[in-house]
Amino acid sequence: MPKKSNNNIRNKNNNQNKNNNKNKNKIVDPLEKKSKRELLEMLQSIKSQQSQLEIEKKKIQIEKDQIEKDKEKIDKEMEILEQLTLSSEEKYKEMMKEMEKMKIYKQVASQSHNEISPEEVQDLEAIGSGAYGNVFRAIWRGKEVAVKRIKPEYVRGEHLEEFKREVLVLSRTRHPNIVLFMGACTQLPNLFLVTEYCHHGSLFQMIRSSQTNLTYQEKIKAAKDIALGMTYLHLTKPKIIIHRDLKSSNVLIDSSGTAKVADFGLSRIKDESLKHTRFRGTPCYMAPEMLKSTHYTEKVDVFSYGILLWELYTQQFPYKGIKNPIQIAFNVGFHDLRPPLSNIKHGQWKKLLEMCWDKDPLKRPSFPQILKILDQFSEN
Repeated sequence: MPKKSNNNIRNKNNNQNKNNNKNKNKIVDPLEKKSKRELLEMLQSIKSQQSQLEIEKKKIQIEKDQIEKDKEKIDKEMEILEQLTLSSEEKYKEMMKEMEKMKIYKQVASQSHNEISPEEVQDLEAIGSGAYGNVFRAIWRGKEVAVKRIKPEYVRGEHLEEFKREVLVLSRTRHPNIVLFMGACTQLPNLFLVTEYCHHGSLFQMIRSSQTNLTYQEKIKAAKDIALGMTYLHLTKPKIIIHRDLKSSNVLIDSSGTAKVADFGLSRIKDESLKHTRFRGTPCYMAPEMLKSTHYTEKVDVFSYGILLWELYTQQFPYKGIKNPIQIAFNVGFHDLRPPLSNIKHGQWKKLLEMCWDKDPLKRPSFPQILKILDQFSEN
């Protein structure tokens, strides 16, 4: 009996455990189901958020692409605007140049008291030629004169501007050592200017003539005449005149032997320090700052005067051993080439040459100072 009772008790306990397990399962199952459902919902929510993020990401990329396109469009528009601005600036500059040209022409044409009719002038003979014009001995109103006529093919552009400039400069000058301006014809295509006729031609012709052997005093006189004319130009008010092409062929000698500065086609009226932008002039007379296309002042005329003084003293052409003008320009501008001083026997003259063609424009004397130095030459 006790054994059976024990079995019963064991069976009862087993049954009870089974029941407990069943009860336990009944408690856990709902929790598990709920957790799975929440997890699924959470996963669905995450997927939904990811999808939304992808959509937003695509929108952002689309906006970014649009911004890039807009930026490219703006850049192109800015480039076009910049080109239009530059084009407008160039057109404005061209317009201002044309206005300036018209202003110059009106100034020339308005000088009616100097206007000469083509019918008034009778050419006698050709006495010279230049880059853009020919010079004639002529008769005007019964007087012997020199007429500089612009060649027909040059009645335009820069040569026309040189003609207008020369008329303007000459019309402002009145000095015994500046060639006398009589008048001009500004009626296209008959462009010419009339000046006094200098019977002995140019200084270039005189010092190279086999019949001319200038004395030291005659050389000093010619040097002083030129310096007087240049002093007048450099002291002109309100704005000084820079010749820019002073050389022996642009100095004329009248019947009394007086030297006169002529040919003002390359002259400039000085407002401030100028910049030489194009190679114009005669290289062997040009100052280094002009040959190097840097800023220059009226001291470029002093340099040219120094070369002319050497030529006047020696009665030789400067740098005659060098045929290529570009080689002269390079060596003068960058290697301080100057004519030799070995054949200059007068110490004062030699010192003046070195002062005039100093590479530093500030160390070159002014023409009033040169006149004082030349006065000392005469005294000695």
